[in-house]
Amino acid sequence: MANITHNLIDQTLDPATLSEIENHLNAVEALLPKKALTADERKKYRGLDVRNLAFVEAALKVQKTLPLTVLPDPMKSEGMEKDLTLYKQANKINSRINHIARLLLDVERIVAHEAYSMALAHYKLYQVGNKLGLPNAKTAVEQMEWRFKSHGGGRKKDDSL
Repeated sequence: MANITHNLIDQTLDPATLSEIENHLNAVEALLPKKALTADERKKYRGLDVRNLAFVEAALKVQKTLPLTVLPDPMKSEGMEKDLTLYKQANKINSRINHIARLLLDVERIVAHEAYSMALAHYKLYQVGNKLGLPNAKTAVEQMEWRFKSHGGGRKKDDSL
């Protein structure tokens, strides 16, 4: 950030807004089917990439349009069609949620960058104040220097101030 006083996001969420967001998220979660996979199942279960999706759609078309007696009755159910419909619905919702998650990650990154940059600027000014013998500057440096003490070297210290 070239100008540390330039704040891209200068707001917080008031408690009512935060509560409303949490209530909406709870409502969405409550409306979804309640099934979760184990870590092992996540590895084993197949997904629907473009080709697999087209294959499932082709299988549905064949099942509906061709009078085949090959399929046993239990396999002639609407299960595959329901699964495909729910897949498409979940995919649409998931795309929207991923977009919102990306926005939240960007907000987190922006405000984290701004907060850390400002804190770092404060620390550097306290260091200068300490070298000049300004009151309380040494105490401020001592309260903040822990962040850099066991940091494996990092940047070379500039003692030219």
